[in-house]
Amino acid sequence: SEISRRSGVKRVQMNSLHHQGILSPLPKNLREVSRTPDGVVELFEARVGETMLWGIQGHPEALIGDYLHSASPDAHPGAECFKLLQAFVEECRG
Repeated sequence: SEISRRSGVKRVQMNSLHHQGILSPLPKNLREVSRTPDGVVELFEARVGETMLWGIQGHPEALIGDYLHSASPDAHPGAECFKLLQAFVEECRG
């Protein structure tokens, strides 16, 4: 996926705290990138002209605080969440 290419993240574990969400199949202009075992889409993407659209429904930010204070940050699930959010912020900055 474009999200994976830009963030360097191949697999991510994140909090999924939903009372509603998007289920597959997505509309044809959106590409599913990741979903939970019960079928809730957590990441999706689309290209609109030159603009890349990222949809992040999970809560990667919930793991970052623990990650930043972890004694072994490379092994922490928040490491991939942090990379994902860093890439997202860079995309927003353009």
